[in-house]
Amino acid sequence: MNILHTAAKEAVDAGQIGQVVLADEEGLIVENIGRRFPPEALVAAFLGAGGAIERIRELLRVGPIKELVVRLNKENLTLAGRFFEADDEYYLLIMVVPPVSSYRVLSTRIIRSFSGRVEGADV
Repeated sequence: MNILHTAAKEAVDAGQIGQVVLADEEGLIVENIGRRFPPEALVAAFLGAGGAIERIRELLRVGPIKELVVRLNKENLTLAGRFFEADDEYYLLIMVVPPVSSYRVLSTRIIRSFSGRVEGADV
């Protein structure tokens, strides 16, 4: 589709990131770059964690949680999911990265680039 930021494609091609998935709040995959895991499985895993995220919010009495990070020790990977809003729609950006990667800068650039095309994002 060519929605994701060029930097995401370059990072996957260079091996700095294993995969980037952008999905809407319904779980529809907008774009996927890389093939480390089935994109549908990644989206289902993060969206399925909604109950746990809500429980954390209730127990800690905190506001919205924008990011969920899962470390896969055996695979030596980190799965990072960022929830964001753009033009009154909710989206999920998932990145599969090595544990030493600083994915936050790139994920923010991707979200801002995507949101600039959609207008008005809450990064």
